[in-house]
Amino acid sequence: MKHHFNQKVIGVIIAGGSGRRFGGGDKCLHRLGDRSILQHVVERVGPQVDGLVLNVNGDPHRFSQYQLPCIADESPLGPLSGIVATMGHETFRKEKADWLLTVSSDCPFLPENLVNNLLSTASANGSDVAIAATSMREHYLIGLWRPRLEPNIRAYLHSGQASVKGLLAEVKCTAVQFTSTIGDPFFNVNTPQDLRDAERHLSSR
Repeated sequence: MKHHFNQKVIGVIIAGGSGRRFGGGDKCLHRLGDRSILQHVVERVGPQVDGLVLNVNGDPHRFSQYQLPCIADESPLGPLSGIVATMGHETFRKEKADWLLTVSSDCPFLPENLVNNLLSTASANGSDVAIAATSMREHYLIGLWRPRLEPNIRAYLHSGQASVKGLLAEVKCTAVQFTSTIGDPFFNVNTPQDLRDAERHLSSR
């Protein structure tokens, strides 16, 4: 599955949120079909990258079954904290990756051509970030990031800002369009109703 044009891609699954709309706890550990939402994400993303880590807060042992390195946020400022913590972590640094892929832990139907489509467009455009988009909207947390952006993100967070969209307006970012005939490939499970919708989608595939 990997065709990275001699580019090394390490993926991070962002699972640092509190899951408030789901009633608290780790919504990615809820079951969808015969396995967890997170397991669906791992199975979708794993074959597309050269390594995979989890961005999680709190006791990492609750994710031990996935046998992935766990990296905690450096500060409680949202997803950008997880991204910069991953870029600065020794597990990521020693890989000397060309790109960091970020995906949400609650998106069980991610495209199997996600990385290659993002990478081909980012490389052609000389982008620092390439994010996924559909005709409906852009998905700021699903994308490829150049590790050289680490100081930019740190400075942005240090200034008291935390909006991913706001940061992307300050760097060279490309939105890459994805289409699907079987629903939104970036559908994310935020609520119990979303989980029921995902169950129906899974059973119809």
